[in-house]
Amino acid sequence: MSKIRLHGSSSGYTEIAPVAASGNNTLTLPNDGTIISKDSNGAVGVTSITVGTGVTIGDGRITCSTLHGSAANCTKIPAANIVGVCTSGLTKTGGFGNLVHISTTTISSSVASVTITNSFSDYDVYRFVFVNFATASDNRDLYARVSDSGGEVTGNYRSMTQNNTHGLDTAWRLNYNNIGGAASGDYQQEAFFGDFYFSGFGANQNVRYFGLQSYQNNGNSLYSHNSGGTCDRDEAMVSIRFYFDSGNINGNGGKLHFYGVNNG
Repeated sequence: MSKIRLHGSSSGYTEIAPVAASGNNTLTLPNDGTIISKDSNGAVGVTSITVGTGVTIGDGRITCSTLHGSAANCTKIPAANIVGVCTSGLTKTGGFGNLVHISTTTISSSVASVTITNSFSDYDVYRFVFVNFATASDNRDLYARVSDSGGEVTGNYRSMTQNNTHGLDTAWRLNYNNIGGAASGDYQQEAFFGDFYFSGFGANQNVRYFGLQSYQNNGNSLYSHNSGGTCDRDEAMVSIRFYFDSGNINGNGGKLHFYGVNNG
């Protein structure tokens, strides 16, 4: 086995030696730069490695012009470096703003009531938005009741509308002038529209609400006013039910939007 030995100018030497059963190989020296061999631990010192023209490995980074394949294992990417349009699938615990949409109930067929069931523990305040809630008959009132672990609470409700305070009742009456019915077929004109905020859902708290509403009665009189109320309870609230005092909620496509309101 032959070797090539290169001696240093002052001391030492470097040998180039093939293995005993060596293939036919060619060592081509670069035009410039330095070739660094591995050290005693087997580490190779390389400034950078370029794979084709698209990937460079060096300086503690991997740089490429285009990433192909699955990105499932790409983690710890700073949010500020994510640029583009998200069409679906992007969520954040607690939502991206102070108002967080939880659900929407669409009244596509006639129903006796709409019940929203929730732990009511994620937010201090919840919002209910009524859109086009229509009654199937004239002179109906929209009511609300809450339930706790013992079932539906049927007492200790106090309601207020405009400057009038109403005494204890078995439910909240959200309007006080009888919503018109669907005899004319103009559901949107005569239906109930409202925006209500509720708070106080924990044990030994009073559920309180305040809201604004608009509706038209069967005499074509338009009403728009604020209302509010409280309900004393011992247990934490688990659901709230909305219904007309008689008859069903008309299945005309009305909606009930349910939101949580973040703190801060």
